[in-house]
Amino acid sequence: MRDDMLIRLRRYQHLLLVGGGALITMFVVLACVLQIWTTVSSYVAATRDEMTASAHRAEDGILRLAVAMRGDVRSIASSWAVLAAEQQMTGAPIDRDLAEAVASVRSATELSVYLLDGDLRPIVVSTALGQGLRWNDVAMPDRAQAARALRDSVVPYLPAPEDIPFMLGGPPIAWVIPHTSPVTGQRVISAITTVTGFEGRVLGTLVFELPLSTLAATVAWDAKRGQYLVLSPDGELVLPSMGNEHPDTLALAHVAQGNGLGLGRERQSVYADGYLLSSWMLEPTPWRLVYALSRQDIVAGVAAPAVASILTGVLIIAVAWLLLMMLKRKVFLPAVAQSQLVFESEQLSRALVDTAPVGLGLIAINTGQPLLRSTAMEEVEARALVPGGNLSAELCAQFLHHEMRAGQDTEAALNLELSLATRAGPPMDLSVSLARARYKGEDVLVAAFTDVTAQKQVERALHEARQAADSANAAKSAFLAAMSHEIRTPLNAIQGNLELLSHSTLDPVQRDRLATIRSASEDLLSTVSDVLDFSKIEAGELHLEQVVFDVHEVAARSLIMFAPLAKAKGLVLEGEFGWRPAQPMRGDPTRLAQVLNNLLSNALKFTANGKVTLRLALEAASRQLVVSVEDTGIGLSPEQIAGLFRAFSQADATINRRFGGTGLGLALCARLTRAMGGHISVTSEPGRGSCFTLRLGLGEGVPTGTMPIFAGEQIVLVAEQGGAYVARAVGLGLAPAGIQRCLASQRRYAGGRGGHHFLG
Repeated sequence: MRDDMLIRLRRYQHLLLVGGGALITMFVVLACVLQIWTTVSSYVAATRDEMTASAHRAEDGILRLAVAMRGDVRSIASSWAVLAAEQQMTGAPIDRDLAEAVASVRSATELSVYLLDGDLRPIVVSTALGQGLRWNDVAMPDRAQAARALRDSVVPYLPAPEDIPFMLGGPPIAWVIPHTSPVTGQRVISAITTVTGFEGRVLGTLVFELPLSTLAATVAWDAKRGQYLVLSPDGELVLPSMGNEHPDTLALAHVAQGNGLGLGRERQSVYADGYLLSSWMLEPTPWRLVYALSRQDIVAGVAAPAVASILTGVLIIAVAWLLLMMLKRKVFLPAVAQSQLVFESEQLSRALVDTAPVGLGLIAINTGQPLLRSTAMEEVEARALVPGGNLSAELCAQFLHHEMRAGQDTEAALNLELSLATRAGPPMDLSVSLARARYKGEDVLVAAFTDVTAQKQVERALHEARQAADSANAAKSAFLAAMSHEIRTPLNAIQGNLELLSHSTLDPVQRDRLATIRSASEDLLSTVSDVLDFSKIEAGELHLEQVVFDVHEVAARSLIMFAPLAKAKGLVLEGEFGWRPAQPMRGDPTRLAQVLNNLLSNALKFTANGKVTLRLALEAASRQLVVSVEDTGIGLSPEQIAGLFRAFSQADATINRRFGGTGLGLALCARLTRAMGGHISVTSEPGRGSCFTLRLGLGEGVPTGTMPIFAGEQIVLVAEQGGAYVARAVGLGLAPAGIQRCLASQRRYAGGRGGHHFLG
């Protein structure tokens, strides 16, 4: 199904891109076609307007020529009638006078005029230069043949004499298609009319010859393309294009005639055989002017704008496809890839939900119905007895109840534990996590739970076992405390009597035995005291004092207590307390002294030679007291350090035999330190000694010790050895406090033993 969705998505994307591109291309092509069509239409319309203007100019020119010819006919007819009347009275020839009259009255100098008598014999010639000659005075090779040719060209166009009186406005002018003039030998167009005198009597015939070039100049079209034709009513070519001849002029004339051009009096336009043809009547002639524009002429006329439109369209199409390809690469392909990732993620999520060993579900908050759930959730729903009958609805109700109590919708996950009855067997315990989410446009609840029934059973069993162990331990501690108390009472009595016995008179043997008994009883009392303290700590009955005391004083008492033991073993016992004469602290001085005594006792016990040093330091930033006891004894390995602070534990099996002890001292130190809110640690190296470090807080409201200020006073140091060196070192260290001099000497003090000196 996921593959089908991706295939459809890719298909839609392809259709969108290709279809959109094709649609854009179609619209652009259509726009280009419309633009080219508009350009062609505009060009054709403009060309038709030019044709119309040129046709009107040609028509006006021919009309003026016809009017001039009519005027010439009337003038010549008047002059001829007068001269004919005079000839009847005088009998003198009038041809010369008639020639002069014709030359004087004609108005169009480009016309040649021939005047024929009633028998169609030429009598007067007036050339285009305005000169009037008698026919017999015209110099030509064969005058008789020219006269016959002129007569033959006139006869077909003359009206019947009996019809002339009935012609309104006089005899018409007959227009003759281009032919070669029998007189001048030029290609001309002839206009023939009958000249009548008074009372409609026919005097003769007047022939006007118009050079073909003059007519061509009149009807010529100024455009660089196309051609023009002048056609007679029967389709005969009167005048072709001059200077722009077309090889198919006759065929074009037949096309024009075949499409009805040359008939009627209104302008006609038609497109036929690749030509755009437009025609106009050339009044007052019967001929029709035809302008022709070929397909090639139209293409050449619109080529530049059409090419520009095509190039613009191609550019738009190319840019559109480029943008579509960029859109595909930058948007659609990443979107499809992202959709594929989403589908794969959803498929993976569904697979995880289906295969998850825990209960997973997606619940509609509005209805409480499960939208998606794992197999484990279905199994739990089948086993559990839920009040509402539906585990999903119960989880949704629990979540909404929590939100209602919170007073607002929460985005944080809700963790809760449910205990549900089952259809068979004991109840089941579920650890549930619920959170809001959105799925397919609606609010949903994401539920995840695990069956913690076995874990809860184990926890209950452990709780019961812990309670039993605590009860047994409390009974043991109570027994040990009671027994220790009962043992300490007779031991104290024994100690007291042994003390009294030591002051009596005894011989040396008795005194040695008494010393042995006292030592054994002291060891027994120490062991019983440690057991009692350990039992109090385990039973939670150890109560610590919270008083302000001087740490230096407690440490000094411990050093004084163990000084005889150190001297007896030949060890140096040092104390380094810094430059402060006192350091206040809030706590239990007795328990601190107990820890220091245990540490010093162990250090002296396991040190055969060298020294034991007790250091006190203050960390001002953390307001902690740092106490360290360092020795040069046998040292410890990392394995021995690992179990050093366990109760009744010793470094190895030979310790008890070699040094004695029960293994409670360091364990008791560690527990007392934790009870006082501190921490104890050890660093050691076999054969080089150990250093135990104790860190304790000074307590609230306790100031740090201050350095006393001396007013240039002198002090005297008492040192066992190296007095002068010690005096110099101490003097340099105490100089900032105002000590002027530090004196030392090697004199023995009274009763001194073992190398003690008084320096002064």
